[in-house]
Amino acid sequence: MSRLVEMIQEFCPEGVEYKPLSDKTLFAFRYGKGNKIPEDTGGQYDVYGANGIVSHIDEYNCEDVTIIGHIGAVGLINRVKGKCFVTYNGTIATVVDKEKVDSQYLYYVLTALDLPSRKKGSQPFLSVSDFDKIEIPVPPLEVQREIVRILDYFTLLTAELTAELTARKKQYEYYRDELLKPKADIPMVKLKEIATSIYRGAGIKRDQVTEEGIPCVR
Repeated sequence: MSRLVEMIQEFCPEGVEYKPLSDKTLFAFRYGKGNKIPEDTGGQYDVYGANGIVSHIDEYNCEDVTIIGHIGAVGLINRVKGKCFVTYNGTIATVVDKEKVDSQYLYYVLTALDLPSRKKGSQPFLSVSDFDKIEIPVPPLEVQREIVRILDYFTLLTAELTAELTARKKQYEYYRDELLKPKADIPMVKLKEIATSIYRGAGIKRDQVTEEGIPCVR
């Protein structure tokens, strides 16, 4: 939660109040419904399990929530601003008092908690009661919304950069394959016919490595 804490300290230099997630006046945590994934009917609402969308039906059981993997992909988090259906494999986190807590802020706080590290049991799970032991910073609503604005912006930039890098990688692979594709008018030779020498490198012990000197590859 370090980045969040840094922003909170910047916006609230005099400190901020912490609230337990067990505070029912602010938060509600509950399991989804049904042990089986509903048959996909092509309905208008996404069905979420522990690891994301698994089906589509015409029924929903929550709205504007953060979904946390309860069993299976334990601690994996999804955010849904509209209506959706969550199965028992997911825990539904809802803001009760939106005059005090921003739903998107709660999502970012939960993603910063490293929830997968809190799983337990031989068949890993994360129960609703586990969240009762957690306290989170709750700055004034305007501060929450400014934090959300900043994080939303960086999330968008990250998504755009990832898409651009993926497209460039595919472009590179295409031209690489085209350039290296065997052609009838280009002779194929063995590597040993054009390489001046091919040999193994020498072993380097850990105590031989220094901060300065000739660069080496271990």
